[in-house]
Amino acid sequence: MSEAILVPPLTPTSMLQVSLKKRRHRKPKPGAFFELNLDVLFLIAEYLHPKNLLSLSRTCKSLREVLMDKSSTFVWKTARRQVDGLPDCPPDLTEQEYADLLFDARCHMCGWRARTVLWYIRRRYCADCKLEYLINLESCDNIIRNNRVLTTEELKINKEDASWVDVAQMESFLDEYDASFDKKQLLDDRKKQYDTIWMHALECEIWQDKRERERRRNLERLRREREQSIFERLKEHGYGPEMEYFGQPEFRSSYKSAFRSSKLLTDKVWGHMWPEWLEIMEAFRSRRLKEVVYPQRRRLLATEYENYVTQPSPDTPSFDLLPHVVDITRLPFFEDIIKAPEATQMDGNPFASAFAQLPAFVGGWKKKLDVKLTELVKIPSDLTGGRVVPSNNASSTESSQASTKLQLACALFCKANNIFAHPEVFSMCRRYSSNSEDDSDPIGPIVNQLSITFMEEAAHIVHVCGLDPNVATVDDMDRRNARLRCLWDDPKSYNLVMNWRNAVRISLH
Repeated sequence: MSEAILVPPLTPTSMLQVSLKKRRHRKPKPGAFFELNLDVLFLIAEYLHPKNLLSLSRTCKSLREVLMDKSSTFVWKTARRQVDGLPDCPPDLTEQEYADLLFDARCHMCGWRARTVLWYIRRRYCADCKLEYLINLESCDNIIRNNRVLTTEELKINKEDASWVDVAQMESFLDEYDASFDKKQLLDDRKKQYDTIWMHALECEIWQDKRERERRRNLERLRREREQSIFERLKEHGYGPEMEYFGQPEFRSSYKSAFRSSKLLTDKVWGHMWPEWLEIMEAFRSRRLKEVVYPQRRRLLATEYENYVTQPSPDTPSFDLLPHVVDITRLPFFEDIIKAPEATQMDGNPFASAFAQLPAFVGGWKKKLDVKLTELVKIPSDLTGGRVVPSNNASSTESSQASTKLQLACALFCKANNIFAHPEVFSMCRRYSSNSEDDSDPIGPIVNQLSITFMEEAAHIVHVCGLDPNVATVDDMDRRNARLRCLWDDPKSYNLVMNWRNAVRISLH
């Protein structure tokens, strides 16, 4: 029997040692690119953009030593010539320094991001380094202020618009000036250098502006292509009618981030955007249906309803009061047809099935209106004449009691100095807002619907005529045929005698 081999359990320390051993075997080897012959390397480098050549020179120390050497100047010059319209390298900079100034968007002092090139002083500075390494020309020595020996940059720093000089360049010039034996010649040379740098900086600014315009045009072209791709995809999803009705600007303002980007719209990117687009487009579709499709169907219903009322068929029940057409459009069995899918055909008589259900609805509808109107009839308690006034609680008001109460002589309502009784008040006083077709539930309090108030004066007039306003009907008042005298202070009206109907009208004034 073979002897068992005991393996000690792995501890965290031993596991770390095993992991380190594995990592040692994974040490990367130099790529084949770094083993190339220098001639081949230079040949490849000549076809690179200066920005890429800068990145290559910072890959490792060996490449940096090779590419930053003075003997590699021809490589940088060849790469620079591939950039259209770029001015030649100025005499005060090497090709490597020129490429760094042009294409490395980092501060020359701290390495922080600095997108703006200070062409006239050959520097890139971040906001903080501008404060530290630039000095106002007015603060410089007289020899610098009074002679064109150092180029300046027009900048606004700390809300101060001024001409700024590089501190290092200023100190270097002052040291050179102090050590010079022929100061006049030095100033002359510096003035010539000033003119050269100034002209070259101006050319660089023109090149940069042109490059920036081309970049913006290219980005705008890419955005337009992306925009068209979005619109084409939306049409493929069936939202062409919405795009035609609302127009493209409406969609751009609804999802701005989708159109600001200039990146290519791939299927993957569209997949991430689609849930939000779906929500937006469904909202647009709902708006279009409300503004275009549903109003057409409501107008069709209004025409058919008019025929239903004015030219009823022999088997159509007759009613003394029918709902307004706006109320009809809100009935569930009519609204379902109005809001049917857009592709639903509306030929012939699409509302026939809904009209068949209308008679069963009208009876209950009228009773509910009567109950709501009865709630307004509140007779003062001091006019009861010993009788009990019915409760004003709407929940206890039955439809039969409502019908009886609305037949009282005092059940009158006023609106704009006009008097209305039941049931004329429904047809004469009903009001609808301009957007009533879009309101899903406009049936609020009856006072808001009709804009009416109960005429409490009518109950007093009935009481003065010797009848109880809680039971007296119009017929009772006509049989009573009482005469009333006006007691106004106006002498012309003092002897005016009238019946109860005229007294009610006069009471409005």
